[in-house]
Amino acid sequence: MEIIPDVDVFVGNNIHVDFEIYHYWLRNIGADEVTDLLVSSGASNISHIEINNDDFEKSLLYSHVLDQYRLFSMVEPMVQVPTVLCTQLTYQISHKIQESLVSNYYELDDQVVREILGKKLSKGTRRDLDEVAAKTHKRLRFCHRQFDNCKRIFKTLEDWPGSLLDNIQTKFLLPQELAW
Repeated sequence: MEIIPDVDVFVGNNIHVDFEIYHYWLRNIGADEVTDLLVSSGASNISHIEINNDDFEKSLLYSHVLDQYRLFSMVEPMVQVPTVLCTQLTYQISHKIQESLVSNYYELDDQVVREILGKKLSKGTRRDLDEVAAKTHKRLRFCHRQFDNCKRIFKTLEDWPGSLLDNIQTKFLLPQELAW
């Protein structure tokens, strides 16, 4: 008699993005710290988890934060090149969520950008971002992302003819206010 194993399989293709957690991920705040912040504030987009100091519920929330962080890390290379994000077939992401991912990723921090712009966007300047991080009280990885975004935009569009604003909106799919 052959024994057939009992196997349950779940396959999902629509992704859920928790933008509250994405906000923390973009600022390079660790999953442990985010979980503690969400527990202490009592606010989260996870409607089926009632957040209190119960260890089980906190571990569920921590697991959710880690899942979101893994998702953001996998999607990040595509978000860096928004035209790739729009044409990729790996993840089913609605157009509205794609726009929000890109807008939030390319959002500029006034303090950090004020320190970055006006300097040559080179490897040497990137190495000096620890000074910018200390001066602006932002995390170093956050400053690196701001620097890399500015450099990516300038590098991509430096030889494009036409309106810079229109080119930024076309190539990086940013809303007009952010492109400006």
